Amino acid sequence: MRAIPFIILALLGPLPVIAQELVPQDITVRAGRHPSFTRLTFPLPADATWQLGRDGASSYLLRINGVAVSFDTQQVYQRIGTERIAALAPDGSDFGLTLGCACYADAFIAAPNLLAVDIRDGVPPPTARFEAALDPILPLPDIARPLPLVFLPSTAAAPVVDLGPFERALQESFARAAAQGLVDATVPVMRPAPRCPIRLRRPLSRRQASVHSRALPCRPA
Repeated sequence: MRAIPFIILALLGPLPVIAQELVPQDITVRAGRHPSFTRLTFPLPADATWQLGRDGASSYLLRINGVAVSFDTQQVYQRIGTERIAALAPDGSDFGLTLGCACYADAFIAAPNLLAVDIRDGVPPPTARFEAALDPILPLPDIARPLPLVFLPSTAAAPVVDLGPFERALQESFARAAAQGLVDATVPVMRPAPRCPIRLRRPLSRRQASVHSRALPCRPA
């Protein structure tokens, strides 16, 4: 009985980790306006990774991988306008940015677990690192219920084995062995065993007579 609390603790131990993976972690997005660029900052969870890429001619897509997150954008437009970032589109772990100018995006880790995304004026230079589109996330296939096993009768005809040659060869071999005296070809006749008479010293009752009415087979002396 003393082991029950330890078993319960062992079972409940992984629950905080599972809850952390399932419950989205909030990312509060902040913004700042500078003369030649507008910066967005994203505090990332410890185990998160990120990707940034084009999502059309005038938009980018930021994707957070490794953990479930949700974006809080309430403070973004309190300090910037819509000249460079016209709209934001958070969707689960994806964060879309629609540009309002001829701009391009750059991103880097500005501090431990702090991602900075700069929307800079001008066309992207040849060294721009985030102009390729991200790979689409494929939906998980539906897990179909297993189909019951159905055994259909075979339509193929059963093979026909010709026992004629084997049977004839067996008969000929038996006949030769019988002619040489190796086997006895006579078939024994089963006869019932003789009944032994039962000598009674005194008359039997009706119940005893019904039991002893079946005589036992005689055994040779």
